[in-house]
Amino acid sequence: MNIGFPDEVQRFLDRNRHAEHICDRLLAKSLQVFREDHQYSLKAAEVISFGLLLSAQLTFQEVVTLAANGFGPGAQARLRTMYEFVALAAHFIRRPEDAEKFIRFQRVEETKELLRAAELYATNDDAATVHRLRERLSHLERELQKLEARFGKSFRRSWHDGFEAISKNLGWQHHFFYDYLLPNRYVHASPRQLEKRISNEEQLYFEAGPDFDAADESFRGALTLLALSLAVADDLLKLKMHGDLEEMTQGLIAAYKGKPNKNWI
Repeated sequence: MNIGFPDEVQRFLDRNRHAEHICDRLLAKSLQVFREDHQYSLKAAEVISFGLLLSAQLTFQEVVTLAANGFGPGAQARLRTMYEFVALAAHFIRRPEDAEKFIRFQRVEETKELLRAAELYATNDDAATVHRLRERLSHLERELQKLEARFGKSFRRSWHDGFEAISKNLGWQHHFFYDYLLPNRYVHASPRQLEKRISNEEQLYFEAGPDFDAADESFRGALTLLALSLAVADDLLKLKMHGDLEEMTQGLIAAYKGKPNKNWI
């Protein structure tokens, strides 16, 4: 069984040699901060930020693995997720009261899932399962009414005003554009992505091979977000890494100087 594009890894590395050194430095710093033997004393909202930052480190590995194997669109989709992790971690440091909203919102998500499940099992005449689902839904409804009383009627729709608003409050409009908005075309069935696949030479056809541009730009974005995540971790954990991070940030800027973003041009 042949899966993926095994020849792509070396080509990916060759195309991105300019960023290899800074990638190694950022990963080394990430391992230092998130080592298993490190213990941090954190408040409840800070624990959520830490968990999100740790999730971002894992997502970095997912982005690079997909990109290196030729799956540029998949890497872009995970890049957007990585942005969400880092942006929320930073947001909760500034507004810790929103961290509880974020966690409590899982009750809304669970309710939506169980409502659909109840509809599905009802069509299969599975009365016992439907009864259990309805009991759970009744319990969730009581919890949601209490949460609405605390957070407002809009809580069932969303716990926040959107990632664009969060990004603006953080001053991250640049990162929002390149690491959230542009990758959005790879998350859903987007006509923008479909258009990129169309070739009209002797006849019209759809290209289905590796997407080098999306792969390389997802790597650039992931490195940027990795650096941002370490800056947020420094703010959260008071690690006094500002000097090292500033040096690595300048190294990252230098690595991509004069290289326009290929997702945009």
